[in-house]
Amino acid sequence: MDNGTKDTETKQSIGGKDRRIVQICSLASGSNGNAYYVQCEGVSLLVDCGISFRELSNRAKKRGIDLKQLSALFITHEHSDHVRGMKVMTNHLKHVNVYMTAGTKKNVKEYYMPINRSRVHLIGQESETVVGPFKVRSFAKPHDVPEPVSYTIEVENGATIGVYTDIGEVTDRLRDELSKCDMAFLESNYDVEMLRKGHYPQNLKDRIVGGDGHLSNRQAYDLVSSLPADSRLKCLILSHISADNNKPEIVRDVFGSLSYRMRIEVASRHDVGLLFGDMPWQDGCDD
Repeated sequence: MDNGTKDTETKQSIGGKDRRIVQICSLASGSNGNAYYVQCEGVSLLVDCGISFRELSNRAKKRGIDLKQLSALFITHEHSDHVRGMKVMTNHLKHVNVYMTAGTKKNVKEYYMPINRSRVHLIGQESETVVGPFKVRSFAKPHDVPEPVSYTIEVENGATIGVYTDIGEVTDRLRDELSKCDMAFLESNYDVEMLRKGHYPQNLKDRIVGGDGHLSNRQAYDLVSSLPADSRLKCLILSHISADNNKPEIVRDVFGSLSYRMRIEVASRHDVGLLFGDMPWQDGCDD
């Protein structure tokens, strides 16, 4: 980058380091669709695309997000609430490259796959992919599909963002990855008592609480509270909240005791979330 106005406007000194602004946003979160946005220096990527392109576009506009800046879509696994909008989005945004594991590609329904298969790139469950200022690290997670992954996104400015949903149990690897994050989307899917007393059939309840299902509020809380007091994590967006077995107010109550350590938000199932940044003067995480 040259030394013109763009360089001056996008860099600030914090703790002796120059940092470029990073922004994140939940465009959709829940069993009705997931899409998580990360942007730096005019380059952006999306993790999952589980809502229609029209709805994705409408929500992006509410936050001034330009989807034409998208460079890549990273898919976590094959379930429709994570891939439903992939085909139409990549048809409209023909420059976007799509990354997924071989197990995901094999099992995604054909009508969700991009028309231009040359834009689909296979990654391993342990891989690193560089897209502009981002280094996207995949790692295996416990979920009931072949080769599912979570993503940790390292940015050239030193910031690290995690996208961790659809996880059956807390693993040492997940704990290690979260400990490196400045900002993270973390699943807090269900309240144990609501699920136990709810209307779901027993086999579905067993799937959710099993080691290849989802994280409960308590599991997510125990994970975050186990991080060191001086953890880098300053912005936590609790995600993939169940419509039937959880409530945002329950999630906020469970995590309330951690609010002095970090900014805590609950991702909406029905609308775009706030646009968060890693800089203290933004409507974001270090205020």
